[in-house]
Amino acid sequence: MKKILIISLLSLWLTACSSGLEGTYADDIGIYHFTFEPNGKVMIREKGQMQEYEYRVDGDQILIELSEEDEEILIINDDGSLSPKGLKNIYLIKQE
Repeated sequence: MKKILIISLLSLWLTACSSGLEGTYADDIGIYHFTFEPNGKVMIREKGQMQEYEYRVDGDQILIELSEEDEEILIINDDGSLSPKGLKNIYLIKQE
C-alpha cells in the first residue's frame, strides 16, 4: 500500500515539476471547475463565466494568482484530487 502511494506521489510530483498540471478538475455538484494547462495557465469557471489566471505548483500546493494581492490555494491530496485550502470536504476530481 505504501509503495503504491509513494509511486503515485512521485508520478504526480514529476508531472508537476516537468510540465505543470493538465486537465479539468471539478467537484461533484458543479460549483468548482478548474481547467489546467501545462503552460501555467488555468481557466476557472466562476458564476457562469470563464476567467484565465496563472498558476504554479509548490510542493503539494497549487498557487493561482487571482490578482497582484490575491491568490487561491489548492491542496494536492494523496489520491490526486484537489481541495481548496481551508474548505473541508470539498474535493475536485479530474474529469475525463
